[in-house]
Amino acid sequence: MHYTNEVIINFAKTLSYADLTYYHGTYDEESDIVLALMSILDIDDFDEIPEAISSECYIKLKDAVEKRISTKMPMAYIVDNSYLAGYRFFVNQNVMIPTSPIAFLLKDMLKPWVKPENINSILDLCTGSAALSIIATKVFNPNLSEAVDICENALTVARDNISKHDVNINLIQSDLFNNVVNKYDLIISNPPYVSKTSYDSLPHEFTFEPKKAFISDNKGLDIPLRIICESINFLNDDGVLLLEVGESDYLLESYINQPILWLDTGNSACGVCLFNKKELIRIEKKIRLNNKGI
Repeated sequence: MHYTNEVIINFAKTLSYADLTYYHGTYDEESDIVLALMSILDIDDFDEIPEAISSECYIKLKDAVEKRISTKMPMAYIVDNSYLAGYRFFVNQNVMIPTSPIAFLLKDMLKPWVKPENINSILDLCTGSAALSIIATKVFNPNLSEAVDICENALTVARDNISKHDVNINLIQSDLFNNVVNKYDLIISNPPYVSKTSYDSLPHEFTFEPKKAFISDNKGLDIPLRIICESINFLNDDGVLLLEVGESDYLLESYINQPILWLDTGNSACGVCLFNKKELIRIEKKIRLNNKGI
């Protein structure tokens, strides 16, 4: 048997000597080890970690650490699991590792900006692993929940997570809204919003994720602008669009030339904005009139 605290400290120290980046569901060496350990132990909660682990578990953890160092692959891909906002999700390289701050906004039911009782239908656009769709469905318990992705392999991962979390979500393979027919009270999207230039400067760890889930033309704004304009036709009159654009926040605000409601997770600004349908209609008209293109 091996004492867990000592194992975590020692393996974290081993990782600290390597040139690694921590972003994909972890924030430092120790959290990387905890993620791997929880996945190997097949547990959902940090409090479930035992005081000691078996030699078999220790060897699996050692192998994961060695692979993390030799390949720089994010730990979540090595152990096929990621944790977000208290939920565990299966991941592989067909989907991005879920890290969106939207998850924490959803857990708070989007208060005070949205009345939770008004959310009876939800669409998650560019769903990937379906993490955000699953969290939204658990929180709001809507009558209709649907999730869209262009990639069939991503939808396979989403289907697995939906089954594991035992929620009712209809999956749609579509390029954004192309195959969508319903209207919704809430549309969520964490779409590609990274420019090609910015993508090329990312640390090596990011190259393990699907490239097309990152890059958007027009300095990263092409896909977010399409979503802003096209979502008008898929929102109910009192519906809202919750959109993540990350570090493109100031660029987006400058592009549409009007103030945007940027939401805050309570710790820091997170590049997530909220629009109601009336605002979206005004923005769409402004883009068309200015002939800026999408």
